[in-house]
Amino acid sequence: MSKQQVTSLYMRVFHRYLGFFLVGIMAVYAISGVVLIFEKLTF
Repeated sequence: MSKQQVTSLYMRVFHRYLGFFLVGIMAVYAISGVVLIFEKLTF
């Protein structure tokens, strides 16, 4: 494989795992936001 193909492969793997990480963080913020908005109704 050429150097460009290797770099492209590493960037794809990095982008995939960064996306998984960011989706997890956004899910936590979304769930906590919903809980904070509706806390008066549930507690």
